[in-house]
Amino acid sequence: MDSINERCTNSIKSNEEIEKLCTPEYNNFIDKAIYLLNNGQAFQKLFVCQNINKATEFDFYVPELVAFIMVILCSHHSQNKVKSEESQVVKELIKALSNLIISLNENVLNKIKEQQLKQLQEFCSIYFNSPFCDQICELMATLSKFMEFDFEPYLLILNEDSVRYEGLKMIEMRYSLMNNNQQALSLKHVKQCIGRKNERMCRIIDQVILKHDKLLMILIRDQDWLKSTISLITDFDKQVRLNGCKLFLNSWLKMEEQGYETHLKFQDTLQDIIQFIEDDPKIIVLIAQCLATIKTEFVQQTFMDYIRPQPIQIELVKEYYQYVFLFDSKIRQQYDDFLVNQVSNLIDTSKEFSFLKHLSELYTQLNEQTHQQLLGLIFGNLELNQIFFIPYLLDIINKGIRIKNRQFTVQLQKTFDFLKKSILHYEQKGLWFEVEETLNILECLASHLNIKTEFNSLCFSYLSMGSQHIRKKVSVYLIDSIAENYEKVIPHYLPYLTHTNYAYRILLIDFCIQICRKRSRNFFKQCNLIQVLQLQNDPVYIVRMKFVQLIYEMRLLFWNEEKELVIKLQQIFQPFLSDKKAIVQQTAKEINQKLLQIHFHHPETIIKQEHANNLKESMETFHPKHQIRLKTPTKNNTTARLQTPTSKVSSQTPTLKKQQILFPKPQTKSTCVQLPKVPPKSSISKNQQFQKHSKDY
Repeated sequence: MDSINERCTNSIKSNEEIEKLCTPEYNNFIDKAIYLLNNGQAFQKLFVCQNINKATEFDFYVPELVAFIMVILCSHHSQNKVKSEESQVVKELIKALSNLIISLNENVLNKIKEQQLKQLQEFCSIYFNSPFCDQICELMATLSKFMEFDFEPYLLILNEDSVRYEGLKMIEMRYSLMNNNQQALSLKHVKQCIGRKNERMCRIIDQVILKHDKLLMILIRDQDWLKSTISLITDFDKQVRLNGCKLFLNSWLKMEEQGYETHLKFQDTLQDIIQFIEDDPKIIVLIAQCLATIKTEFVQQTFMDYIRPQPIQIELVKEYYQYVFLFDSKIRQQYDDFLVNQVSNLIDTSKEFSFLKHLSELYTQLNEQTHQQLLGLIFGNLELNQIFFIPYLLDIINKGIRIKNRQFTVQLQKTFDFLKKSILHYEQKGLWFEVEETLNILECLASHLNIKTEFNSLCFSYLSMGSQHIRKKVSVYLIDSIAENYEKVIPHYLPYLTHTNYAYRILLIDFCIQICRKRSRNFFKQCNLIQVLQLQNDPVYIVRMKFVQLIYEMRLLFWNEEKELVIKLQQIFQPFLSDKKAIVQQTAKEINQKLLQIHFHHPETIIKQEHANNLKESMETFHPKHQIRLKTPTKNNTTARLQTPTSKVSSQTPTLKKQQILFPKPQTKSTCVQLPKVPPKSSISKNQQFQKHSKDY
């Protein structure tokens, strides 16, 4: 209890402390920022720096804020010693000034350029030779993008010995814009900096050189250049060692690219660098790239000996394996065996399987034997880890198609048989993401194994799944393959016309919409899908709303052909403009607006539409054993009815004239289109009973 009281006592602030930490209420961010920078604590000043972009909301006062920040920074510089907290504030203020200038619009930048460019240049010169040189150089680079910043005074320091670090920063920024004399001075400056082995300079020497390809090309001409970089590799500071390794390896690759041979005598240094890798990903990739340029087996073996005990990182392996593939065949085989063993361990011990994504990106680089071994590991553990493997399995299978042997084909068939059972368990547990992914995998396997017929029959059972999204997905697949399976697909959908579940009636409408978009008008008529117009008076408003979209698609499909049908579609459409449900009305009005904007009688649009329809017809071929082709009805063939091979459907669909199929009698707004259809097992009276007892959803 005493400890609680003590903590409560310590947390209580006096009125003076509370007043010190509070700020007056201001209408804008800039006034608050100026107050906090002048009177606030260190954490309050840092808050201003982190949110400096809010100042752009008040552009008119931004120059005032910029001037105030420079005053604050100059006052800090005049102090001989800066506290650690204040040092952090100074760094963040310089960064904030740079970020603020980047986010300003052109008018405000011009105003700052006219009024404060000279002060900004003086401010940069004050802080340039200070511990804040990095931040000042970033500010100078930003100013040079938007204003004519004068760099000439700073380029003179390339002759001075006391500002080597600052000279390197200037070379990094301006080397590509220097004249020949300045570039010659820069080259001399860089060489001297490497010889000095100053820790601060050596930490940035690699990025200065590697940023300018022209500078590196000049340096590698020197026969002793690689020798000078070796001194960095043996430095006691870890960061200097890593930077030295990067500089040496990049220089090696550039010399190899230019056809030089002086670097080959430093192969022992490559072997030494492997000891300084220290799990740095960039160095691992670079060293593998360099080792691929030589055929010295013992150096490559050293790399292999380093890699073997390390825990494998698949995302890193995919970066450097392309170079390992160029190693000596013996070393490469060692690595492939190591990779297979490591992946096996990962599958057995890992709780997270995102490495499979990176592994699938590696497959194309592997030889076929190693690839098949890895696939065997994955398929062998599929049953145990199926939920974890499903998201990655499709890509794994697609990448494995290059393997052409019986063993792999048998494995794919086993996977297909396993997944077609598993998908039903996923449905029972409501794992709809897994159901969707498994459908994609089954479709891929059916295509590769040439068993589309089996997959089509499975799709009919999947149409009864509880997810509307899955049913739509299955419908899309069936529509894409309907030319080969129309005799099974169409009779499966038509009974949905009187289904008691409104979701299946919507599914039928969606099916017809897709048929309108992907198939010809002859196909639509001969499949007897014209019966879908009976859903115009459906009691569920969601069905009616979807039906309005179907009318639009049918109007685009039939265009100016079948004039009686076009007139009938217009008559059916009119009542929806005054539907009792507001959302149906709104949808109908939007569709009506679209239809009014289409030039149905313009010759150019008619030609385009006919061309599109003819193109669809040319692509529609049915199974040869039924000997059915889609043709435009002629005088001798006035019937446009689908003759399906199933006796049940054909016996219940009488042969009628074209006019009877479309519209048997004149329609009024209150009447429904009565068309010949393939009825379900239920009688007409049962359908009427359903419409009587159904409620608006």
